[in-house]
Amino acid sequence: MLTAIIGIIIGLILGCLVTLLVEQVRFKLELDRIYLAPFMKWCADFYGELDEFWARYLSSKVNRNDYSNVQIIDDWRALHEVVIDGSKWLAKVKKENEEQNEQGTKGEKGEGDEKIGKFSKLLRIIDRLWHQSEDKYDVKLKDRFDVIGLDKDTREKMANDLWDAKDSISREISVKDKKTILTYLRKQTP
Repeated sequence: MLTAIIGIIIGLILGCLVTLLVEQVRFKLELDRIYLAPFMKWCADFYGELDEFWARYLSSKVNRNDYSNVQIIDDWRALHEVVIDGSKWLAKVKKENEEQNEQGTKGEKGEGDEKIGKFSKLLRIIDRLWHQSEDKYDVKLKDRFDVIGLDKDTREKMANDLWDAKDSISREISVKDKKTILTYLRKQTP
């Protein structure tokens, strides 16, 4: 009789623990589906756009004649499109950094703050330069077809302005900073 009661008590305790564990796993999977998957997708998209943009326009062997006006404008548009959600995800990176600082993990103190500063600065630069160009030519370009639809003179002037604006990025964001940002983004992708 006593062993039956002890068995029932142990069974109830194990049942409660398993139920709690299952709920925690289900909650974590739901969070991953809702929150982590979109963040990882954004990191992958931003990594791809930034890496391609840097290689195409900010490497040492860049020739303006290698790129059409449409391509220059559309590459800037695509890069800016990814940056639009950047502030939302930057908040996640900041929170992650704060948690790591509290736990005393991942690198020296202030290292994460420096990464966030570089990340934030890059997002602001891209956003500012793109909107300056859109405002100057009084256009809102949502896709490549909008770029193609610009009249030839506007397209040429805008492309030349954006070509010149790329130097602002390389002046304000060093190659080392770019590597720090790209390394972070790459680590966040599956």
